[in-house]
Amino acid sequence: MNFNSSNVYVVGAVDNPQSKIIRVVHISDTMGCEDRLFSQIPFGHILIHSGDFGKSTFLNTIWRSRAFFSQIDNMNRFFNHLPHPHKIFVAGSHDSHFSSMSKDQTQSLLPTVTYLQDSWCQLYSLNVYGTPWVKSRLKSSNAFTKDTTSLSEIWGKIPNNTDILISNQKPWKSTFYKHISARVK
Repeated sequence: MNFNSSNVYVVGAVDNPQSKIIRVVHISDTMGCEDRLFSQIPFGHILIHSGDFGKSTFLNTIWRSRAFFSQIDNMNRFFNHLPHPHKIFVAGSHDSHFSSMSKDQTQSLLPTVTYLQDSWCQLYSLNVYGTPWVKSRLKSSNAFTKDTTSLSEIWGKIPNNTDILISNQKPWKSTFYKHISARVK
């Protein structure tokens, strides 16, 4: 992966002298390779990790297992060493160790980041919403999976004033997201 060839999206009137420029860095699906990727992640004001931090195995789905706590230590060490002032994490379909815990339990284990699970935070006047849920599929990575009807209900609760939506779901496809596509600006 080469994070240096990042896409840049301009939002709003950046030629206005009152405008603030905020650099948002997005990563996902690091799958336990964070040490190799660390030096490639560019600086930004906000770092977003949209899930699949580690490799999902049976051992790290078991609460209090050695593998589980090793994964948590790795996550905290990784995020703690990144220079970004704000770090956000949303779990993904491979993050099975978080699927049996509440949002508050997960946040207590990850003090180095803001954990979003069907919740939001505000950074630099931007409303950032995170949801870990993805469409059910026939694979071994089925943490945070729901059928399309359930997803419609969950995603229907995403606030209209959301500026940044974080999900581990595959990239935008208006036919799949028809229940929220009319709300996207």
